[in-house]
Amino acid sequence: MKKRCVSLFLLPLLLIQYSFGQQPAGKSWFIDYEAWNENTPALHILCGNDPILNPGDELTLEMWVRAYTFGENRKVLGKIDSQGDSFDNGYVMGFQNLNVYTEIWNPTLQVIPYAGSGPMVVDSGFVHLATTYSATTGKMQDYINGVLVGEIQIFPANPIAPNDAEFMIGAAPWDPFAYQFYGALDEVRVWNVARTQAQIKDYMFKELSGSEEGLVAYYNFNTAEGITVPDMSGNNNTGTLQNGDDPSWSWATSYAPVGGIHMYELSEPVAAWSGKTGNEFNYAVTQNGLSVIAEIGRKEFWKYVLFAHNDLQGISSSDAPSGQHTDFARTHREWNLQQSGNPSKSVFLNINQAAGNGETLPTGAEPNHYALLYRTHTDTNFEAIAFPNQVFHENLIFNDLVLSDGYYALGYSSSSFDLHLNTPEFSMIPRVEVFPNPATDYLFISNAANQKVVIADLQGRILMEIYPGSEKEQISTRLLPAGFYTLTVFRQHNRSTHKLIINK
Repeated sequence: MKKRCVSLFLLPLLLIQYSFGQQPAGKSWFIDYEAWNENTPALHILCGNDPILNPGDELTLEMWVRAYTFGENRKVLGKIDSQGDSFDNGYVMGFQNLNVYTEIWNPTLQVIPYAGSGPMVVDSGFVHLATTYSATTGKMQDYINGVLVGEIQIFPANPIAPNDAEFMIGAAPWDPFAYQFYGALDEVRVWNVARTQAQIKDYMFKELSGSEEGLVAYYNFNTAEGITVPDMSGNNNTGTLQNGDDPSWSWATSYAPVGGIHMYELSEPVAAWSGKTGNEFNYAVTQNGLSVIAEIGRKEFWKYVLFAHNDLQGISSSDAPSGQHTDFARTHREWNLQQSGNPSKSVFLNINQAAGNGETLPTGAEPNHYALLYRTHTDTNFEAIAFPNQVFHENLIFNDLVLSDGYYALGYSSSSFDLHLNTPEFSMIPRVEVFPNPATDYLFISNAANQKVVIADLQGRILMEIYPGSEKEQISTRLLPAGFYTLTVFRQHNRSTHKLIINK
């Protein structure tokens, strides 16, 4: 875990304990490189050639992608009629040398040049890539994780030349045997408008409704079945997977930090995840009142913490915890938190920032007069679940928390809060221990009696399901090949996930 001084509080990090959360429900298209490399099939998805896929004056391409390596030259999506060896139409998006690499023809080739390698992580983490083009402004721009990384001014700024080729996902659109992509792909979006940086940053963490203005094709893979990939934009650009009988691909669990339906209407989504660029990928620091530092390793692609807020200001006395003092008040602003992989976390709340331009809660009170509030839905009352470990004027720091997906706010009362720790979401659960790890032919798991234990590969495929009968259970791993796995223990609404290494 990264440790440094937190600028918004100017305080050192506190000890972080293990926490529990929920896994994402979405799917991704996954191609296993080692399995693919045995037969090297041309795995790609053909999505038709409706004229709407010829964007003309403006274009935005987006995707969440976890590559085998971002250093290679791989094509992920595009629409080009090469007419033999002549390229003068369409567009293609991919990556190479740790950079976004998008080419458009109007009808002259346009591409943003890069002098050296880019800021993307080499492998493992999910990364959001986007490219925009506008014939009106003449600008072509590349983004990595919502950050502008490259830009050129094009002259003459003609529309992108149309063609009758099919839109393709997974390989070079002019040759399905060339530049094959392998890894995990999610949230493929094609727009006939040049999205702004603010729009890209705001919606990269959200599943789309499908009715957004300018959206011409949208593939989130959640409803993909067999070889059919629905277009969720409503434009019926249904995709069909080619060579779908090859065993190297699957519709696997997606670990892209993209929130579900509860996140869509909320403001300023921010996340901590392993594919975030920079050394502070496990930080989610904001100016809206809530910041989080999560225990996420650089290669732990299955972990993320994502949150956004309702953009309300001031304070409120509504939805108080049961039995609370009459002068109870809370931040009117609340945050929806969604997570994967159960990263432990420290939570930082700033009373002044959380109030926006409205009335603030009292500052500098004793810790037991503040409480972190939680509820599962916005139509229920809050429960007080934790006191801050430290209070410094308007800054509160919480650690040793057990958090679940849901809604959070900060509460204040002139009397001490009664904490509710007896609910399934916040019961104090003994830490599960797995040893030896790395393991060979067997391992022991403790504190998991009568719970479901699942061992899965890194693509989310379940390989073993066990129900330990004792507090220290021996589990045979002789049938597991050497490699990396996840071991997940399920307890009611909670689950804890561990990295498991098998050596042979």
